Amino acid sequence: MRFSIVIPTYNRKDTLRRCLAAATSQDYPDYEVIVVDDASTDGTDEMVRREFPQVRYIRQEPNRGPAAARNRGIEAATGEVIAFTDDDCVPPPGWLSQLADGLSQHHQAAAVGGIQEAPASLLQNNRFAQYEHFVTHWVYRVGIHPVQGRPAPCGTNNLAVSRDLLHRLGGFDEHFLVAAGEDADLLYRIAQAGYFTVSLPVKVVHYQPYTWRHFVRQQIRRGEGAFWFQRKHGCPYSLAREVIRLFLSPWTFLKTWVRSRRVWMALLHALSGFFQTWGRLRARFPSPSPKAMLWRVSPSPIKQRYLRWACGSTVLDIGTGKGFYGTMLQERGMRVVGVDLHPAQGLSFPVVLARLSALPFSSPFDTVLAFDVLEHEEAGGQALQELRRLTQQRLIISVPNADHSRLPLYNLTYKHHIDKSHYRAYDIGILRAKLEAAGFRVLLMTKEGPVHPAVFSEFVRPALLRPLIRLLLHLLFRLKVLDNPDLRADLYAVAEAG
Repeated sequence: MRFSIVIPTYNRKDTLRRCLAAATSQDYPDYEVIVVDDASTDGTDEMVRREFPQVRYIRQEPNRGPAAARNRGIEAATGEVIAFTDDDCVPPPGWLSQLADGLSQHHQAAAVGGIQEAPASLLQNNRFAQYEHFVTHWVYRVGIHPVQGRPAPCGTNNLAVSRDLLHRLGGFDEHFLVAAGEDADLLYRIAQAGYFTVSLPVKVVHYQPYTWRHFVRQQIRRGEGAFWFQRKHGCPYSLAREVIRLFLSPWTFLKTWVRSRRVWMALLHALSGFFQTWGRLRARFPSPSPKAMLWRVSPSPIKQRYLRWACGSTVLDIGTGKGFYGTMLQERGMRVVGVDLHPAQGLSFPVVLARLSALPFSSPFDTVLAFDVLEHEEAGGQALQELRRLTQQRLIISVPNADHSRLPLYNLTYKHHIDKSHYRAYDIGILRAKLEAAGFRVLLMTKEGPVHPAVFSEFVRPALLRPLIRLLLHLLFRLKVLDNPDLRADLYAVAEAG
C-alpha cells in the first residue's frame, strides 16, 4: 500500500519546515510527500526546494484556500491512500505505519484518522492547550481506543482516505467561504455514501498558537464553517435557537463543571460554544459592524451615475450585496450575473458564491462592476488580474479614497475607520498603477462623495462623549451644514481592457 502525504500551506514557512522534517522521516517503506503552496509570499517555495528536494512542490495561484489546495494534492498523488496533515502539525515517525495498520484492521473503513495534541511542554501549564486535550478526550471521547462512526470524530490534520473514494466524491468542496467546515463536509459525504470511518489513538503534535486571541478567532471561524456546512446540507439552526444558545452559555458552564469537576475547562467550553454560535450568527448576518451598515442600506446616486458607462449586453457585478445595481441594469435589458460571498435573498438574477481571486467563469463579460470590493482583497494585484481576464470591454471600479491631506495622522476615510476588513488603502497613483499593471487602460479616474465627518468623533476624549458627538455630526451632515469639498470618500475609475 502506497501513501501520498498531502500538506497544504500558506505563509507558514517555519512551521512547515518542522512538519516536513517529520513527514519525510517516516518509517513506512513506500510513500511520497506533496506540498501544495497556496500562493505564499514568505519564501516557502525556496525553503522547500532547498531543504527538502525529495518533496513534490506544487504552487497554486491565486490563493484559493486549503480545500482547493488539498484537491490539487489529490490530483497529483500517486499513492493508493492519501494521508492529510497540516503545516502546523508534526506527525510521529510511525504515523503512516499506524494508519496503515488501522486500515488493515478495519478493512471495511473508508477512512481512518487520529487526534491532535499540543506539545507536552504546553500541556503542563497552558489552559488553551489543555482545553484542546479536554475536547479530544472528554467531549469527543477519542484518543485512547479506536472509535468507529458514520463519521467518527476526525480532522484533516490527521486523516487517511482512499484516493479512489476521494475521486468518486469529488474531493473537498472548494465553495466553503472560510477555512473551516470543508473537512466535516467530506466526512459527512463519506458517511452519506454508506461508509464509516475510524478514529485511532494516533497523535500528531499541533503547533498552533495557544493564546486567548487565537482561541477566540478559531472558535468564531469554526462557527462560520458550521453555518456554511448546515446551509449546504439543509439543516441550519433557526435564529431563535441561536439566540437561546447564546443566553444558555452559563448553563453549559455549569453542566460541564458538574460532570468534569474542572472549572477552567468548563469555562473555556462554555466560551467555545458562545463564540461558535457568534460565528454562525456572523455568517448569517455578515455585516462587519452595525456602523458599516450605513454604507449598505440604499443605492448610491454616484454609482448609479457611473452605471451609464455599462453599455455592454453582459455585465458581471462583483460584490452584488443587495443587488441594487444589478437589478437596475437588468431592467435596462442587460444580462447580469452577480458574485458575492453573502448575497441578499430573492434576487432576480443569478448570483455565484465565489471569491474575487478565483472567479468560476471561463469567458469574459462586456462590462465588469467592482464597487467597493478591491480593498477587501489581501492580494489586490491578483484580484485585478482576475478582473482583467473577465473584462472584454470596460471595468468600472470604486475603492475608499486614501488620497487626501486632512487626516494625515491616520490617513483614513470614515469607511476605512469603521470597516476592519479593509486590507489595503488606495490613492489615485496606486490605483492607476495597479490597473495599468493588470493590463487596463484608464479612461477616467476621479474622487467622489463627501467624507462623512462622523469619523472625527473617534478622536474625542473621553470616550463617553463619542456617541453624542457622533450623533451631532450625523445631524449636521444630513442638514448639509458640514460638507468639505476637499474631502472625498471614494475613488472611481473607468478602464478599458487593453
